[in-house]
Amino acid sequence: MTILKQFMKENHLRQVDLARFLGITESSVSSAANGRNNLSEENLSKILNNKEGWDTSALRAGTAFIRTGDLSSSVIVQGNNRNSPIDNRHYYSDSPDVLRAQVAILDERIKEKDAQIKEKDAQIKEKDAQIKEKDAQIRSLLDILQKK
Repeated sequence: MTILKQFMKENHLRQVDLARFLGITESSVSSAANGRNNLSEENLSKILNNKEGWDTSALRAGTAFIRTGDLSSSVIVQGNNRNSPIDNRHYYSDSPDVLRAQVAILDERIKEKDAQIKEKDAQIKEKDAQIKEKDAQIRSLLDILQKK
């Protein structure tokens, strides 16, 4: 799910609602929501500074940012298009809140990866135990064959 879709879901917004608010076509919102294009900085600014009471934390805590002159914190742009060949610019943020959110996201990913590693380690130990058991069975059979 793109960050824009997450924002829309959390705020119970349909594409048509956001398009009307921004004064753009519904297909433009659809393209951005599906990661094909990015919203303009102007439209991102409109969303972040909205008076509708929308929760914009999903946009502010995204994984890629571009600094804009009229915002106190940076805004999400490229996070919608992680694999987009259209726009490979690098985005950043120097907002402490955004950086804390990025660190929290990375910490969560690290915890997930650590859990996956522990699970794989347990599987390896189980396989090692099975191999040792089979090895013991083979040795036992070889001993029996050598005694005959």
